[in-house]
Amino acid sequence: MERLCVQKGDDYACLEYLWLSSGKVEEMSLVIPSHGFQVNLSIHLNGRKISGTCYNSLLEKVGYCFARSPVWTSMGYELSLSVDNCICLNLGCRIFTPLLDELIPATNDPGTAQVRTLQRFSISLHYYTDSQELHLDGLLQAFEYLLRSWAVNMEYKFPLIFSYYGRQFFRLNYNCICKTIDELFDPQVDTKNPKANADKYTTLIHCLLKLQRNVMTEFNILNVLKELDQSSSRRCAVKNAVDYSSVISIKTFVYQLTFLKQVDSTFCDQGL
Repeated sequence: MERLCVQKGDDYACLEYLWLSSGKVEEMSLVIPSHGFQVNLSIHLNGRKISGTCYNSLLEKVGYCFARSPVWTSMGYELSLSVDNCICLNLGCRIFTPLLDELIPATNDPGTAQVRTLQRFSISLHYYTDSQELHLDGLLQAFEYLLRSWAVNMEYKFPLIFSYYGRQFFRLNYNCICKTIDELFDPQVDTKNPKANADKYTTLIHCLLKLQRNVMTEFNILNVLKELDQSSSRRCAVKNAVDYSSVISIKTFVYQLTFLKQVDSTFCDQGL
């Protein structure tokens, strides 16, 4: 389990996360979302996990905000929300789900495969305070900061799952990569030849691994932020939180990196 922490005054908040994948994730693993990929979010106040109707239905309020985040649709996910003991987002990936059979052949040996699928990602948000009442706005502000920091960090761990620019980069280049590989191999070769198919598949995965590395080093939000001063239109779009696209470069795209839109300013009696 990994952790991000922040302190504001006497209050303290942290985000812990772990994941479940189809196999061990290594440096040379291509990691994509599985069919039925889930992101689970739990909330803990002063060490106590909250659920359902506790604390004026706080979990439902945060879940509603989390599901309405523009991040998910901008990245190409369709989602459904359920709330019980935790917030559960079921994310259907419009980019990778149609390609799972191509990227993970049925004949793949799980022990040697370089492609891994992320099946579930679990996030725990913790807030510690001595106050007897907690303002929802302050709580969401702390959690929002942690979730944004987490999202930036995830671009270097799972860029094809959590990076807006990485997923756009893949979407725009995948068909071109496949076409180039097809043209490199002898079209007269029997397509049913296992060796020929294996060579093509190996070449494809090597190309996608290089693409994934390029996202980590180049096509990520930190590099984009460094280049904001080069475009006044992009700078204005970012300040106004407006989605923006350009035909020049993926890096000129703008999206809203926000997870928790505040729905009200209800006070929650902690009763600790």
